Parts: sequence; C-alpha cells; structure tokens
Amino acid sequence: MTQEFLRLMLRVRRASVSVVAAARQEAGIITCRRGTMTVPDRTTIEATSCECYAPTCQEYDRLVWSVPFGLGALAYISIQ
Repeated sequence: MTQEFLRLMLRVRRASVSVVAAARQEAGIITCRRGTMTVPDRTTIEATSCECYAPTCQEYDRLVWSVPFGLGALAYISIQ
C-alpha cells in the first residue's frame, strides 16, 4: 500500500499521511518500506487509534466481504 493510495482512500492530503506514518513508525507501531506498510502488532495500533477504528473495520468487512469472489483479497495490508 502506498501513501498515495492511503491518501486517496482517506481523502486527505498526502502530507498528512506522511506525518502520521512517520510518527507511527518512530513509535514502532508500523514499518514502512517502498509501497508497503506493515503493522507488526495489531493490538498496539488498535490501542493507539481513535474511537472510529472499530466501526471503520466493521464497515470495511461488511462492504468488502459481502461482494462475490472476496474482492478484499485485492487490498494488501500486512498485519502480523
């Protein structure tokens, strides 16, 4: 996932994505490498996210996994 893709998905400026990603990476919550964003510990990112995280995940699952052929497989986010 690129920062540009994330910016388009969230409808924010790319600079905003860069600032937040850098802060999360510095805190050890995520790692970013060319085109990939990895979340090594899901519980940490959930604990540091805002109150909209859970409803957003639920809506994503509802929208993506209700489509035939599981189009959610096209979105690549590495969560270990």
